[in-house]
Amino acid sequence: MVQHENALTEDDIKSALEAYDREYYNFTISDIEALTDVHIERNRRNGLTQEKHLYLARRRKEDMKALAYVRNCGCKLLMTIHGSSLQDLFLRPVVGKYLKQFPFERYIYLEKRKKAERRIRIYAKQGEELLWQNY
Repeated sequence: MVQHENALTEDDIKSALEAYDREYYNFTISDIEALTDVHIERNRRNGLTQEKHLYLARRRKEDMKALAYVRNCGCKLLMTIHGSSLQDLFLRPVVGKYLKQFPFERYIYLEKRKKAERRIRIYAKQGEELLWQNY
């Protein structure tokens, strides 16, 4: 448990309740910034509207559930996932969670190098590099 030097007291709660006004729920982030002179960092959605962002987030979760269903039926999966490295894939919230819970037998990583040079790497389930070859 984290110890705080300035613990919340009953007086703090009473003071907060006295300051609360039901009209505040209509305030926008811009209103709050103007009143308090405190900048509030906006949520990043890569330029997407909230509706589109939420649709895609929910869709990804549905896709992962579908993969789990197929896997539980005994089917083999062959997938392509784009990322800068194998580690990058494991750091992603939805895909990474799935891969940690249900690792694949093999990962094949195609790497674009200088000009026309390419490299292929094959990894085992545990992340051990089994083979790499330039082509």
